[in-house]
Amino acid sequence: ISEFNKIFSHWMDIGIFGFRLGGISYLTEDPGLHDEPRASVAARDDEYDFLNHVKTRDREENVVVLSTWRANIKNRTNNEGLFALSDDVAGDMLGLFNEKNIIDLPQRSAFLDNIEKINAAEGLEQGVNQWMERANLSWPGWD
Repeated sequence: ISEFNKIFSHWMDIGIFGFRLGGISYLTEDPGLHDEPRASVAARDDEYDFLNHVKTRDREENVVVLSTWRANIKNRTNNEGLFALSDDVAGDMLGLFNEKNIIDLPQRSAFLDNIEKINAAEGLEQGVNQWMERANLSWPGWD
């Protein structure tokens, strides 16, 4: 965590005032290094979906890491720096991010996967409305 803060500080020292991070779902893992449980979906044992990645993906501890980095960026830029994510933010994690005011521009495009071709317009409207309600921000983003 502190090494990344040093990296962010270096870039801010030379004039960069915004950061867009990717891969944040995997910032932390179970400290006991316990095995992931098997998933309930049918998948081969060499496929990612074979396991339910509750020990290594979208952990609440990620919020602590992101909060630390965001505080550094906001402090060093007099609250003018941008702290955004390039990853889709799952609904349950979005609640934690919003509660603690962690990210400036949450991203979400996964709702497009659930739109049926027959009801595309209604599905799009429903997906956008749900995202706007969950994001609870004036300008959430889509990739």
